[in-house]
Amino acid sequence: MGTNQIIVIGYVVVGIFAMVGFSALSGNFFMGFVTGLLLIIGAALGHEFTIRRDGFAKVVRGVIGRRETVDRADSAVTRMKAEFEKTVSDARTAREALTSLQALHTATEEQIKELKEQVAQGGGEVVGQMQEAMQQLHTQQQQTSEDIGVIQTAGNQLHGEFQSMQQQLASLQQQMQQMQTYMQDSIQQVHATVNAMMVDGGTAAPPPPPTPEAAPRPVETAPVVETVPAPAEATPEPEQAAAQPESRPAPAEAAPAAAGSDFTASVFQALQDQLGGLGDSPADASLRAVAEGLIGDAVDLYVEPIVTLPDRKPTFYECYGGVRGSDGNALTIDEDLDTSGHEQLMGAIENALMIRCMERIEKLDVSGIEAGKCFYNVPGVTLGDRGFFGSLLGHLQNRPDLANRLVIEFTQSALMEHGEQAVEDLVQLQECGCGFSIDEITDLAIDFESLVGFGFRFAKVGSKFIRVQANTADDPESVRTLAATLKAMSIDLIVENVETDLSLVELIAFEIAYGQGPLFGQPGISQG
Repeated sequence: MGTNQIIVIGYVVVGIFAMVGFSALSGNFFMGFVTGLLLIIGAALGHEFTIRRDGFAKVVRGVIGRRETVDRADSAVTRMKAEFEKTVSDARTAREALTSLQALHTATEEQIKELKEQVAQGGGEVVGQMQEAMQQLHTQQQQTSEDIGVIQTAGNQLHGEFQSMQQQLASLQQQMQQMQTYMQDSIQQVHATVNAMMVDGGTAAPPPPPTPEAAPRPVETAPVVETVPAPAEATPEPEQAAAQPESRPAPAEAAPAAAGSDFTASVFQALQDQLGGLGDSPADASLRAVAEGLIGDAVDLYVEPIVTLPDRKPTFYECYGGVRGSDGNALTIDEDLDTSGHEQLMGAIENALMIRCMERIEKLDVSGIEAGKCFYNVPGVTLGDRGFFGSLLGHLQNRPDLANRLVIEFTQSALMEHGEQAVEDLVQLQECGCGFSIDEITDLAIDFESLVGFGFRFAKVGSKFIRVQANTADDPESVRTLAATLKAMSIDLIVENVETDLSLVELIAFEIAYGQGPLFGQPGISQG
């Protein structure tokens, strides 16, 4: 039997029991029968309703499930349609690309055909040229191998000669030390003899200054002032120097230190004497005009401020001279003119210009600047003129006010060339109040400690040189380190030719003490 039949039988049994129960309770069999029958009918109807309700729910759920299936099918159809359309578009694009490739293939085949025809026509000539070129390369390779062998042989010979030269140099240094010792002994003997002679005459001479200990000269290139130690004793007064024998090896033509007017007159007399050798060439005419302007005192002193950084406060002046012509315009010697053969006249012009500038520096009002120092660049030709430079020392010793306000500049190249001969004069110039600066530095391999011993307190470099050092050095802090190192040695770094605010920002970042250039003020003519 099915489930529904069992349920119906259950309802009947329950109805019969209800019928019997109600009949017994009420005592009326008919009423109990009707009540039980109604109960059976109600239970049957309720069961049927439940069955039909569940079936209806199943039908509704089936309809909903089919609707969802239809929706999913529609979505799938839509996607398939979109993919189909994309596939059709891709196929159309691929067909167009294939058509282009077929056209390119056809053109390439035609070009290959043409190239084959050209190779067939000129292939033999090309192969011959290539073979000839390869033969030439082979010949050159053999020649290069022979040249390399010759160079290696020459290099070995040069190495042997270099070792021999090193041995000879060591021997020469030993001989020089011996010669210096011999010369020092000879000088001591001469001093002793002179003292004995003066004692016999009734006048005792002052004792000679102590002779510095001889030091071997280094082989490498370095400023010549490095290897000569500064004398320990101060320079005697001018009156004593006249009675004391000259202890430094000056040339025979060196004039003794004279009074200021006599020294100035001798400088311009030497310039006047040189004019007699001039001719009528443009170069000679240019030199004559400049020399006559110097003799006639047609000279202007130009001053340019040197300022502290970063506050741009003027602290020093850079001074240099200019000669005026008869028309009042500045005269210059054209670098393109041939002035060869007039080296002595060129030196006399430099010396006379220096004297004229110092006359004006001595009268220059420097009350408006903090330090009151004036920088003046002494050219190499003047530094190498031993007679003039020795007399200049006496000139400055007689003018302490001028010496105390001077900072004499020497270029690195001038010190390399003439510094050794002038080292004793540098020491005496320092003692009479002059300061020193090294200018136009192009190589930082300098013994700055030795320069400090000779009175150098400033070092000048160009802004371009600083920029190159900052951009090419391995250490990005090299410029700041250089400035700090020099400052620790009591040498202040001055950067020249500062033209823009950007350059100024870089200098401030490097902690450089002083700056000079168009950004801080153009050179002007002193009215003093």
